[in-house]
Amino acid sequence: MKVSFQSSPTERAKEFAEGLLVKFGTPCTVKVTEDLKEKNIHMEISGDNLNAVIGRRGETLDALQYLTTVVANRGEDDHWRVMIDAQGYRSRREDSLESLAKKMAEKALKYKKPVALDPMPSHERRVIHSALQDVEGVSTYSTGNEPNRKVVILPEGATTKQPMQSGGKKNNYRRRRRPQNKKPQSDAGKQQ
Repeated sequence: MKVSFQSSPTERAKEFAEGLLVKFGTPCTVKVTEDLKEKNIHMEISGDNLNAVIGRRGETLDALQYLTTVVANRGEDDHWRVMIDAQGYRSRREDSLESLAKKMAEKALKYKKPVALDPMPSHERRVIHSALQDVEGVSTYSTGNEPNRKVVILPEGATTKQPMQSGGKKNNYRRRRRPQNKKPQSDAGKQQ
């Protein structure tokens, strides 16, 4: 007789995330809640100095979430959605994105030109779209291919289809210099 142990998606997700966090060398605890009806697993990581776990703009946290989702869904018929947060980073980032969306919508309306935001993951683009769905005079759409997909904020009556960059980045072209006019020769230097 063979006995096999079948772990749940939540158990696999927690075990994988905790094992990976040990590799980070960051002492932390993982609190897991699950919603069986919606097939959601939410993991909250807490501890000291979780900057390495969060990474630049949450990139490391997004990667951890992606890998944990793959592990949780291995061998499952239904897809489970895994959300991982570290010390409330996701809610702070969401507030920051909503503020950015409103600021860039004002810029698009002021200059009557589309504004392209920096590339971001799908869950962050969704925050931008949601924040601006009820703003009068602008619409949003996503353009590009992953991982460089970005949101463009389009004002009604835009005069151009070329979006302005939002991050204060300069365009990749150089401005042409006009040829310098030579100084007119003085009357003494002119030949008659």
